[in-house]
Amino acid sequence: MIDQIIQQVRDGELSPLDAYIELKSIVEACEEGLKEIKDLALIEAEKFKGQQYKGFTIDVRSAGGRYTYDHLPEWVELKEKMKDIEKMSQAAFKNRNQGFFLNEHTGEIYEPASYREGTTTIYFKAI
Repeated sequence: MIDQIIQQVRDGELSPLDAYIELKSIVEACEEGLKEIKDLALIEAEKFKGQQYKGFTIDVRSAGGRYTYDHLPEWVELKEKMKDIEKMSQAAFKNRNQGFFLNEHTGEIYEPASYREGTTTIYFKAI
């Protein structure tokens, strides 16, 4: 099915934008389907753990946990300071013809941030 859509675009029989929308819908439907059956699939996978199943070796792994720090006052304070530095450095980038940015309130000089271009993406919003 997906190969047919791609071939139709290559043959000029289907608009690339129409194909993109159709394929994006398929991806979203697949992601929703996977979420819906994940718990049941995990139970089933435990039965085949370490074994071959339809051409695949089955394993079940737990993702690592994550630490959180937002309950630590020192961390929150430093995080806010970091945001302020980022804002000033971005302002310096926007005014880079001057080479630096002076914070009139504190007298601090900020070097311009480095900027890396983003990628171009198509966004869809249902109407």
